[in-house]
Formats: sequence, structure tokens, C-alpha cells
Amino acid sequence: MPAFLIKKLNTFAANIAIPQLTLFFLFVIFLLKPALGAAVFLILLFSLKPEFGIYSLSFFLPAINWYVNFGFLNINAPGFHWEFSLPIVDALGIALFISYLIRIIFIKPEKIKRPVFFCFVLFLAVNLISAFFAFNFWESIIYSLRWILFFYAIFIILPANVIRSEKILRYALISFILSALIISLMGIASVFQQDLYNEFIRFKPVSIAGIYPIGDNQKQISEILASATMLALALLYWQPKPAGRRIIIGLFVLFNIILVGSFSRAAWLALSAQAVFLSVYFRKIILKNLSAGLVLAALAGMFLLPAGYYMFKLQASEIGYGSNKHRQLLTDVAWQGFALNPIIGAGAGMYKNLEEKSRRYQATYAPLMESHGLWQKIIAETGAAGLAAFVIFLAGIILHIGKKIKAMAAAERRQMAFFIMAAASIFMFEWFDTNFYKGKLWFIVGLMIAAADIFSRPKTKYENSSNQ
Repeated sequence: MPAFLIKKLNTFAANIAIPQLTLFFLFVIFLLKPALGAAVFLILLFSLKPEFGIYSLSFFLPAINWYVNFGFLNINAPGFHWEFSLPIVDALGIALFISYLIRIIFIKPEKIKRPVFFCFVLFLAVNLISAFFAFNFWESIIYSLRWILFFYAIFIILPANVIRSEKILRYALISFILSALIISLMGIASVFQQDLYNEFIRFKPVSIAGIYPIGDNQKQISEILASATMLALALLYWQPKPAGRRIIIGLFVLFNIILVGSFSRAAWLALSAQAVFLSVYFRKIILKNLSAGLVLAALAGMFLLPAGYYMFKLQASEIGYGSNKHRQLLTDVAWQGFALNPIIGAGAGMYKNLEEKSRRYQATYAPLMESHGLWQKIIAETGAAGLAAFVIFLAGIILHIGKKIKAMAAAERRQMAFFIMAAASIFMFEWFDTNFYKGKLWFIVGLMIAAADIFSRPKTKYENSSNQ
């Protein structure tokens, strides 16, 4: 066959035939198996544009209660039924992970960044070893892989490798802030659905189409906004226009109002830390504009004083008393688990099993739930070894960020401070809550690591122009 004809056939195949056949193939799959078709489409899309996957993760990060059922993976057999479903954010994370592997193998080979890898492996290893002392060996192993390995692979590895420019980082933040705005509006809408005379009124999630996409507890709102406040301020450095900066400041104020109005103790603790941070960060501006600062402080006080009284009433009520009593009971369960095996604990993922074996807990007839504190869970499930490994993992992250900061210019250091405070805020929140190994915490840590890598390297001319 003539060479020119072969060349034309190759051109036709590359530009017309293969794309058309691919679209037809996807269309057929989508008609037969919609979930499978959507999964294949996303994997192909994220293989070509992995940043789209990061934007999707950012936006759907709060949607931990919106499940996607993968019907094509379900098993229905005599005497056995297994249904495969995942929260949409986890499903997107898996799709992006598969896409990234396809991309680096077949499309654009590149070295994979593995931040604090050995520190993480130590923590994972302790959790896996603890399974030998668990009530259920395989359940503990699966827990370690499903939650601990998953959060590192999806929420730390992927952001560190996909977010390689300020442009992608900025758009990831915008996606997250947009999601936080929607959640704030949900919180406002919830007020109009509550009984003003017989309920304790606070901002909390609302139902959409019969489900609560982010959960049904006020903490699901505040744990997103705890980091969104700081990440919104990080966007200021990419917004030179006064109108854009006013919008960002407006969002920052809105997020803080919703946080206060959620009346979550963990949220108020994170807000207090942020207030101290901002006072130090903007101290020169505050001192130069002392009168304006005093006016703002007075306005904030007018809002916070009645809110503080409202919070005091909540803590003094049966609701607050019951919450404190239950937290104390969960702490007792954690210490019981630690006492069983102080070195390696009762096994990763076994906290609820400890509740089942606790007579005091069973006497309350309360449903089984995770511990209300990260430290409780670690000492109960993995003992002193797990706590030490986790501290080493955190120290590795801090040292990694500290090393990167040394290579940053002054402007980047100032912006980086907001990423660090965002991660510190959500970590502080989860220290007293239940979502330890989920994206709400570790994706923010992944963003911080990605930002540190980007800000610490010399900017090219192309990067400077593309970030405008």
C-alpha cells in the first residue's frame, strides 16, 4: 500500500474513526449500564484532564451521605446478596486514581510524588499489625485498607501530583468555596424549616430529594466551613480587582456567621484559633487602622455576645448535658480498649466492637457510633504504637511543609499561612469529632502539601502569565 495512503488512513483513524467509535462505545454502555457508562466516561475524561477530577473532588467533598450504587458490581446469588455503593466523593476519587494511573502509564509518564510516604507506611503498618489482636481479623484489615490507605492515596497523593500549577490550585479552591457557599445557603434555608418555638434553632443541613447529601447533623456544615474560611482568604492573593476582593471578604463573613450559628463546640474552638491567627497575621494593619478595628470588634461583639449566651444555654440544657455525658462514656470505652492491649490496641476499626462489649454503653441503648475524638480512636484501636506512629506521620507533614516554606518568597509565605491554618482548623475540629479518615480533613492537608510544593519552586514565565 502506498505510503501516502497509509498516512491518510492513520490521520483518519486518529482524528475521526477512533474518537467516533469511542463515543459510540460509551453511548452503548451508557444505555445498557448507566453507572458503568458514567464511570468509563469519567475515567477517560480524567485521564485527559486530571485537574477536572480534582475540581470534582473539591466540590463534592461534603457529600459523604450521597451514595452512588454501582449496580453492575452487585452480586445476587442464592443465600447471598452484596450491594456495592460508595459516597459520590469516594467514587470520584477512585475514578480519578484509576485515570491518573492510566495517564502516567499510557499518556504522559511522570514521576509520582509520595509526600511523607515512609511516615505514612509506618502508621498503616501499625494499623495492619493491630488486626492480629482484633475481634475480627479480616474486618480490621479491610478497615485499614478502605479508610487509612484510601485517604492517603486519594486525598494526599492525587492532589500532590495533579495540582502542579497555581492555576489548578486556584480553581480547586474556587470549587471548594462554591461548595461551601451552597452549604451555607442550605444552613440558612434550614432555619425556615425548624419550629421556632419548640426547637433549639441553629444552622444545619437540609434534605434534598429525600436525602441529606452532607448528613443530617449541624457538624457536617461547620466542619466544611472551618477550613473554607481560611481558604477563602487564600484566594485574595489571586484576586487583584476590588470587586472580587469584596466578594471574597463577603464569603468569609458569611462562613463565619454560619459557623457561629451552627453552635458546634468544635467549630467555636476552631474559630477562636483562627481569630488569634488573624489578629497576629494582620497586626500591622490593625494597629495602623486602630479606630476602624475597634468598630469592627464592637460589631463582632454585638453579634457574639447573644450567640455566646445562646451557646451557654445550650450547654446548660438537657441537650448539652446529654452530649457531655455521652462523650464521657465514649472516652471510657476508649480507655477500656487501650487497657485490653496498651501496646497495639484492640485492632483498627474495632471501636464499635468495644462499644458492643461495654455494659455501660449497652445500658444506654444508644446506637453504635465512632469515638468523638481522634486520639480516643487511635489509643483504643492501635494503642501506644498507633499513637506514636500517628505523631510521626504528623511530624513528617509538618517537617515537609517547613522545608518547603524555607524556599518560598515572602508573598508566597503569607499566602501559605492560610493553607496551613485551614488544615490546622479542620484537624482541630476532627480531634473532637468522628470523621478522622475522610476527605474533609485529608483533602485539605493534600491541598496544603500541593500549595507548598508549588509556592516553593521558582516560577517560570509561563506560570506567571497563566495565573492571571
